[in-house]
Amino acid sequence: MNQLMNIDGNSTDLSALYSTMNSGPILARARINKDSTTDVDGDMVEGIPAPSIGLSHPDLGEVFAKDTYFRIFLDTMQTSVFDSDIQKFSNMSQHFKQFSDTALDWDGGDKCGWIPSKQREKLRAVDPVAYATASKAKLYRNIFGLIRMDKPMAASGDKVEIKDVPFRMKLGPSNFMEISKVMTSMIRQQSMPLNFDMKVGYELKKTGSNKYFVLKYTPLLGEHHPLTDETREYITNFIDLVKVENDQVAEKMRENMVPAGIKTDLDDLLNDEIPL
Repeated sequence: MNQLMNIDGNSTDLSALYSTMNSGPILARARINKDSTTDVDGDMVEGIPAPSIGLSHPDLGEVFAKDTYFRIFLDTMQTSVFDSDIQKFSNMSQHFKQFSDTALDWDGGDKCGWIPSKQREKLRAVDPVAYATASKAKLYRNIFGLIRMDKPMAASGDKVEIKDVPFRMKLGPSNFMEISKVMTSMIRQQSMPLNFDMKVGYELKKTGSNKYFVLKYTPLLGEHHPLTDETREYITNFIDLVKVENDQVAEKMRENMVPAGIKTDLDDLLNDEIPL
């Protein structure tokens, strides 16, 4: 069963917030930015720092900064299937913490049919159909926390400040493991990620003709940020958001089980970004 429901944001042991261990305002969404230009209401804005972190802020619009810091309060995993023909997700799972957890998806399955790569490769010769199905499901990591930016640049041209702003970010397969390794190392040193900023760095990788950036993280262990009533409320809000999204997946699953020809009101579940 999914163990997210058992996390207590007021507990003195908050290690359960991190999968490395065995509904309020719209959150700002962070992403990796690779471009030096961006479009704002049909106008091209130049001089965007690249590589950098782009932040879609609900009030400030698009904001970019190369020097960015994360303080991570919660991370989860999730799987999805993206249909490139219609440019939409055709399946998505609930959030989960451990690979052994059950995570229902829109089709009523578990994790959109995702299985670890070693198991998937064994299917290639013996069951090509199952292999093809499993290969369509992609594994992501979601992080939730606070973001800080040095010298942020707003695409609008306005002067903005990004300091300890609640945010979320979806990390694709190429960025899935690095943050987990860093958080695991911090926890082993009894340095909880929610108490320390991590400075974000960028490493250019190349696979064939495909170039992409892998984020690197440097924990700033010299400054401890104690939990406050405000940050504990953030933890509660993040957990509540994950629960709401899990409920939405379950609702979408029930809708998909409605006999053909019967229409329901629930349409696009998540306005999520198209994967790179």
